[in-house]
Amino acid sequence: MSLRYGFDAITLRDDRIFGWGWLLSERSPAVRIQLRVRYDDGSESHLRCQQSGFRPDLVEVFPDVAHAGGGGFLIQGRLRRPAVQACLQVWFADGGQDEIAVPGFPERYLPQSIAGRWQGKWALARQLLRRGDLRLLSRRALAMGQRRWSGLLRRANGRLSPAQDSGGSVLMFDHAMGGGANHYRAEKVAQWLAAGQEVVLVTPHLPTLSYEVARLAVSGERIARYATLEECLAALPQPREIMVNSLVSYDDPCRVLDWIGARHRPGLPVTFFLHDFHAACPVWTLVDNDGRYCGIPDLDRCARCLPHNDAPFLALMPVLDVPAWREKWRKFLLQADSIVAFSQSSVAVLRKAFPELAEKRIAVQPHRTDYIRPQQVGPRLDLPLVIGVVGAINVYKGAGIVAEMASIIERERLPARIVVIGTIDKASPSPALSITGAYRSEALPDLLRREGVGICLLPSICHETFSYVTAELMAYGMPLAVFDLGAPAERVRTYPLGVIIPAVNARVALDTLLNLRTDLLARGLGEGVGSAAGRP
Repeated sequence: MSLRYGFDAITLRDDRIFGWGWLLSERSPAVRIQLRVRYDDGSESHLRCQQSGFRPDLVEVFPDVAHAGGGGFLIQGRLRRPAVQACLQVWFADGGQDEIAVPGFPERYLPQSIAGRWQGKWALARQLLRRGDLRLLSRRALAMGQRRWSGLLRRANGRLSPAQDSGGSVLMFDHAMGGGANHYRAEKVAQWLAAGQEVVLVTPHLPTLSYEVARLAVSGERIARYATLEECLAALPQPREIMVNSLVSYDDPCRVLDWIGARHRPGLPVTFFLHDFHAACPVWTLVDNDGRYCGIPDLDRCARCLPHNDAPFLALMPVLDVPAWREKWRKFLLQADSIVAFSQSSVAVLRKAFPELAEKRIAVQPHRTDYIRPQQVGPRLDLPLVIGVVGAINVYKGAGIVAEMASIIERERLPARIVVIGTIDKASPSPALSITGAYRSEALPDLLRREGVGICLLPSICHETFSYVTAELMAYGMPLAVFDLGAPAERVRTYPLGVIIPAVNARVALDTLLNLRTDLLARGLGEGVGSAAGRP
């Protein structure tokens, strides 16, 4: 199979570009993808393409390519026009390199172009036609039609402007990327609606580099979309309360902080929820350009990191200056009426960036976990040891650690294997690594039993502010190993079946897991070890 690619969506607004696509070669997984754009004056731009998460559609279309699920990429940055030539450059896991021309970029791939709307989809459809898989092709076409119809209905509802609000709404700023922050937002919105309150929700709409404002009420929702953040803020109604859930993926978070500061007054409370460390750094995970948790270093180190850090959304921001960034957030945090954190360790990190922020001003309120039904899973500790990794594992959640552990197991023929219950970026199935695919949280206990998991690993290399997965695994009585970072370590430290891995390193993690197995057996624990299960 030759090198193939497709752009599923590309948006260009001003000089900002955002989109996603896929690239596959049968030879090996891609470890780095870069779009090189050449301009008519001879200069070039090099846009780093980032991992975009597991792609089940590519697995369906390319079932014979073991690494197909990791073939998706995200592209973002700033682009000057007119471009005269573009190509995708690829570096593979086997050490090889290749490139493929991208004719007509970007105009040919923009939504205004018919070809642009369908290029990536048609590339996948051609592959299905070659295979003669008309059933899958029909199913994909039907699903795509349903998504487009749903989107049209949603936009039609949005023609009523939120600016017509009569006042008294709860105004919330959040991202729309899923995960724990959005889960928490959904809980809060449900509570407000149940109390008869109206909610105005602002989120970036990344596929179009625009912003959506949703008016949510018991009677339904109305959606409006604005081309720029400035237009969006100008259209917002006067709220009775402001909540900042997360400003990750906003192209200018400091503008939002200024907008809030200009309206903050007695009787209009402002609450900030500490779901991430965006207040401390534009790189909200605090993972530096070397791929390690930075721990809030000195500002000189920050200045060296940011220009070379390929974290999402940095390239969309107008200015990257940590001292100026922290000054904006310092003013906001000191003026906020309430700051809510979800772990004590998160408070310590925030106060390291903002030492003038009194600890007593931050309320620690762990997320609700009453949806979990504690039960004994009964881990299996026989050999080969099955190491369970649960969740959507991206680079920050430890995809690189898991891939390296699998490589060590396979190379050294160790008596262990890894099963990812969920998805993982840029990892190929092997004798030492299997992937179940996405799952529902209520199915997790049965999946752990079915896969014969003995010990679980939370491989996150960043400082998580909570971790629903940690809560679930502890409630099921699973032995659990985590790195000495964030809320998971805070809770596992007092968990009878838990262990802290002393270094963020694949070899150390593997040794720690095998030693934990030996320790559990010495304590007379094996299948049935779940007697420690309970509410975490």
